[in-house]
Amino acid sequence: MSHRLNDSQRHFAEGVLRKRRIFLPVMALGILVGAAVVIHAVWLGQTHPDSLTGLRTILGIMILLNARQQLRQHRYAGILAVLLADPVQNQSSPSDAIAS
Repeated sequence: MSHRLNDSQRHFAEGVLRKRRIFLPVMALGILVGAAVVIHAVWLGQTHPDSLTGLRTILGIMILLNARQQLRQHRYAGILAVLLADPVQNQSSPSDAIAS
């Protein structure tokens, strides 16, 4: 599979690979914050039944969905690293780069 990237595509791919280390910590933080918001909304709904907790719950779900997207971006960056790697320089298996 020999595809040549133009300059803008290569610049985009290199930017994604530079940001790869950030995707996992942002995902973990998103899970913590999203779960805390949802738990707070449930607790608030239990202790104050007259309060509106729908928006808090939706916000927590949106934060959790963003955390899921961060994990997906990390995995795509791993695949992109394997695809852009020079076969002569890259002696590790492709599954090693995807898993890390």
